[in-house]
Amino acid sequence: MNKKSDFFEVMISMIFLICLIMLFLQRDIDGEYITILVVASLSVSIITVIFSLMKYLRNTISDKRIERAEEELHSKEYSLMREHLEHEISNLQKKLINSDKDWESINHLPLSAQKREYDNGPVQITNFIKRFGLTENDITIDKKMVFFLTPFSKENVDTYLSTKEICSECGLNLYRGDEEFAHEDILTNIIKYIVQARIIIANIDGKNPNVFYELGIAHSLGKPTILISKTPEKTPFDIQQNRIIFFTNSEDLKAKLSKELSRILVDH
Repeated sequence: MNKKSDFFEVMISMIFLICLIMLFLQRDIDGEYITILVVASLSVSIITVIFSLMKYLRNTISDKRIERAEEELHSKEYSLMREHLEHEISNLQKKLINSDKDWESINHLPLSAQKREYDNGPVQITNFIKRFGLTENDITIDKKMVFFLTPFSKENVDTYLSTKEICSECGLNLYRGDEEFAHEDILTNIIKYIVQARIIIANIDGKNPNVFYELGIAHSLGKPTILISKTPEKTPFDIQQNRIIFFTNSEDLKAKLSKELSRILVDH
């Protein structure tokens, strides 16, 4: 409403100014007092137009700033709500798991995929990859690159940092989606990174749908993948399978992940 009011104020001032200019051009040459009056009116009108225009522009800029601030606030509120819900879902998942049989039941699909051997050759250009505009130059494997699939929540930060540290000690570079392309075509870039990565590590805690979708892509491409999952210390896990790591704390993760990475680097 203020923007419309300011706009009409500017228009009225400009119309008044135009009328005065026309009057000034048609004035009687000998009318000294009329000339002075018209000049003074013109000056006041010009000043009024300038101030009205400045006010209009100031309010327009202010409104845009308010809209941008509201968008940022909404985005933050959404992120907090999503993080809270993911945390609650993760807690519910933990309550469902009291043994390795429970874990196997909940994660039977990725567990089944992990039993299959990964490919040692380069990724082939398929129709799926072509749909995202990837070319031969985009699918070259980076021998030092590890791509990390993980929920982006605070409770998973320590897991990410521990994973990054152990990868660095093994001479590898760990990348995570939200760090690399937050303002780009996220899915295209994630697929590109999955294709280029030598190894994929997936944190499957909380059954995050994005993580499982990306993990499915990695499995379909035959990428060497390592699944990691944090387990309560009171819960015994005895799932004997390569490339699946259960850990209770950061030190436990580092020790087990180091061995698994070394094994893949020798084989792949």
